Amino acid sequence: MSGEEQKPKRKPARRATKSTKTRAAKEKKLKQKFQYKPRGEAPTALIIRRHHMLVKQRVGKGFSLGELKAVGLSVEQARRLKLKIDERRATAHPWNINALQQYLGLSASG
Repeated sequence: MSGEEQKPKRKPARRATKSTKTRAAKEKKLKQKFQYKPRGEAPTALIIRRHHMLVKQRVGKGFSLGELKAVGLSVEQARRLKLKIDERRATAHPWNINALQQYLGLSASG
């Protein structure tokens, strides 16, 4: 042996793949998507039950995922706008969709 043994070189440290600039750009894009301007108080979801000839209307627990999707809202966006969500309900009533569109200031077509 000629004196010193050579140790294998250490691998260079991996830096974060995403720089802070790209993170800031992503956050800015997300903030731009949430630019809904609600008007007035948050609406309540209405449920209509039909049993034979009897029709009853009541206030629901919240808007269904289908109603939020029809308006173009995600669950996160709806919660930020203080809207109540009923994740168990599968129906999408047109009167609830119209109420959401009016609340968000979108054109209520349909």
